[in-house]
Amino acid sequence: MCAGAGGQALGLEQAGFHHIALVEIEKEYCECLKYNRPNWNVICQDIHSFSSLP
Repeated sequence: MCAGAGGQALGLEQAGFHHIALVEIEKEYCECLKYNRPNWNVICQDIHSFSSLP
């Protein structure tokens, strides 16, 4: 959550974790993440309105 530019997410991926979703509010960061990691589920919205329920 609060993915930013993806540094922490990248480190966790390299450590063997699988992301279900990355949540980020900044549109430019979302676009960058989607461009660099098209297989990641990037959700561009405010974390306060995000629900992890299916």
